[in-house]
Amino acid sequence: MIKPNFFIVGAPKCGTSALMTYLSSHPKVFMSSPKEPHYFAEEVRGHFYPANSQMEYLALFKDASSQQTIIGESSVLYLFFENAIQRIYDFNSDAKLVVMLRNPVDLAYSWHSQAVYNSDENIEDFETAWNLQESRKNGKNISKLSRMPITLQYNAIASLGSQVERLLSIYPKEQVHFIFLESFNENPQKEYQKVLNFLNIADDGKMDFPIVNQNKTHKIKKLGSLNRTNFAKNVRSIKNRFGFKNVALMANVNRWNVIEEKRKPLRAEFRADLVENFNPQVEILEKILEKDLSHWKK
Repeated sequence: MIKPNFFIVGAPKCGTSALMTYLSSHPKVFMSSPKEPHYFAEEVRGHFYPANSQMEYLALFKDASSQQTIIGESSVLYLFFENAIQRIYDFNSDAKLVVMLRNPVDLAYSWHSQAVYNSDENIEDFETAWNLQESRKNGKNISKLSRMPITLQYNAIASLGSQVERLLSIYPKEQVHFIFLESFNENPQKEYQKVLNFLNIADDGKMDFPIVNQNKTHKIKKLGSLNRTNFAKNVRSIKNRFGFKNVALMANVNRWNVIEEKRKPLRAEFRADLVENFNPQVEILEKILEKDLSHWKK
């Protein structure tokens, strides 16, 4: 069976969806569908795609053609979970990895917004949710709809320095390519070309780089969480029972209920506290990647 040799391992909310979308159209690249199987993150395996065995996982890549030399997937929590990168290395030590990074303050805030949108988070105010992290470690103040309470630990999710340090203790630096979201947003074509060079594949002449996966919210909040309740399960059961499998009722409702919306600025004092909190993580990145990130520490 075909074995993947390329992984976008995170971090979340750093442009991974856009990069995967761009690469998917390259004739030499095959990317898995669904986007985020998270097979090597055993802690959350099954929440994204029910690949519980290596055979089921490898089946995601069975449609790759002989012309597609880069076989990959993108699971944004691999970087976060402690043993995921080691499992990838044990699976394919020659694989190439891409890591996408951004200011950890913005990452944490964006991840919270995504968690609210996904109904994993029931506290809409980020500052309040941030202050609940300690109690949530003890299983308190967690929504019944939350699939993975550990991912509500926003400080840990955005501790990029420690995560990259761990990754580079496993994979040699020459097998890892780093992209900073600010550079990716400023010139996606240039950063895309760098990825192609890293993967050793020819330029496909791509010129169109649309914005992908902007911040989203729901017009009607309670309607947005229906997919995670018994109501959605009952709808699917009725459709299957009466042969209405092609009637995309919930999908149509979800599309109508979604709007793109910019996040509100954080309270200045709170943002300053977050900057101070993450400064040690930024300094780790500066040292190991030899990059000036002083603008993240202000």
